[in-house]
Amino acid sequence: MTDDYNDEEIESDEESSGESEMETEGNGSEEQSSMVRRTYIPTAVNTDEELDFDESAYLLYRKAQTEYPCLSFDIVEDRLGSGAERADNYPLSTTIVAGTQSGKADGNKVLVLRMSNVHQIKHKADNESDDSDSDSDDEDNEPQLDCIPVEHRGCVNRIRNISVDGKCLCGTWSESGTVYLWDFTQAVDAVADSERLNDFIKNKSSVKPIFSFNGHRIEGYGLDWSSLRPGLLATGDCRKNIFIWKPSEGSTWAVDQKALVGHKESVEDLQWSPSEENVLGSCSVDQSIRIWDIRAKQLDVIIESSS
Repeated sequence: MTDDYNDEEIESDEESSGESEMETEGNGSEEQSSMVRRTYIPTAVNTDEELDFDESAYLLYRKAQTEYPCLSFDIVEDRLGSGAERADNYPLSTTIVAGTQSGKADGNKVLVLRMSNVHQIKHKADNESDDSDSDSDDEDNEPQLDCIPVEHRGCVNRIRNISVDGKCLCGTWSESGTVYLWDFTQAVDAVADSERLNDFIKNKSSVKPIFSFNGHRIEGYGLDWSSLRPGLLATGDCRKNIFIWKPSEGSTWAVDQKALVGHKESVEDLQWSPSEENVLGSCSVDQSIRIWDIRAKQLDVIIESSS
């Protein structure tokens, strides 16, 4: 009897132990489900901390200030080479176009900017003292910024440029729902030459759009020029439609009357294929990336992201 009793007692203990483990596991899963997932950032900054700029971490660092904030900008090709061709060829220069976002609809501009005489940062050794010669060198090495502002109707949501037959063509998406095309060739040449810039300002030269399209009837952000077919353009709006622009004679474009329809929500960005001239990629708020063959005006591939 004693042995039987002991066996029952042991079994009872094992059962209670198993129940305890199950309770522990259950509590653990409840705790995990109530935990908030957060991204781990090893260099997170507290609200009372302020980051300090350390120029020793940079080979080159320069900054410029615009009158109004800009949401979009693009670098203009300057035929001075790229990559290794100009990496160590100081002083450097660059030309960009940028679109402002002013609080007033009629106060917005496209900025044609050129920063030149950009030198590499000279890092001083710990035992090196400041002297007048170094101050003089710093003055000679000051970068120069030249700008031509061009009036633009509405905030600039997106700006992209392309070089076609030696001309700097630029497309801008306005918050008003209109897409404008510009020829910024003279403005780009002017900011690169002080004499031309003075003449441009003195003559009060103005730049007007060479073409516009308001068929979207709503604002958008998708805009891209084809690098394989000169002048070919695609634009996408917040109503999910994508339009293809084909260049015609006399600085005009024929915009397809039928839009590429497939997305369910706003088209956020567009990219032409760098190797297939009829292939276009698009991404949308609907969490999908779509690949189009513009000849057939149909989808070839749909890539949906997991939620």
